[in-house]
Amino acid sequence: HIPRSIYPATSINIKRSYWPSDDEENKCLLMMFNKLQELCDQFESSSNDSQHRLIRSGMGCFYNDSDAIRDVVGYLKSIREATGVSSASLVVFYIILERFVAGVLFDFDELIVFTPSAIRRLVLTAVFTSSKIYDADNPKEFWNCAKWASVGGLTAQELHSLECRFMFGLRSIRFYVYREGFDFAVKEIQSDVRVEWPGRPPAPESAAA
Repeated sequence: HIPRSIYPATSINIKRSYWPSDDEENKCLLMMFNKLQELCDQFESSSNDSQHRLIRSGMGCFYNDSDAIRDVVGYLKSIREATGVSSASLVVFYIILERFVAGVLFDFDELIVFTPSAIRRLVLTAVFTSSKIYDADNPKEFWNCAKWASVGGLTAQELHSLECRFMFGLRSIRFYVYREGFDFAVKEIQSDVRVEWPGRPPAPESAAA
């Protein structure tokens, strides 16, 4: 039985309710990582320069052209391996990241553009935040800020600042995930459905039409 409300993300019962084996679990995560890679590639290929207009929302802190990351899949794999974040928390990260992008648009009428310049800080902060909320049965030292920051080549102070901005910078974002939302995310990840994020450029075939 899966509880309707909050997920004990590292529980083996929750894990096996969605992924009967480690292979199925890894396959689902790889599909998620690839969807985010596709999203990043599409934003990068567009001419959108909205990252330069984020001063009002204060979200420009997630961008840095000097240490951009283009390999989203490899970066997410390294975060998972280095931190031990649970697979369920990575699904929650996928949900909350989209909510964050939508929240910036709703609160400030500004667009977070998911380009390589934003990957290092935005992805690490979102995974860190999701794990803190949903990997509830881990010891406190699991979330050592310096350890997590080192995965992204950041300082503990910078990650802490980004976490505060991510969690408290928006009025409209919700961090609570119900079973229905989790179910929907897993189905979306494992389907061929295109992920529709705020501001995402049209698919190549749509643009051509």
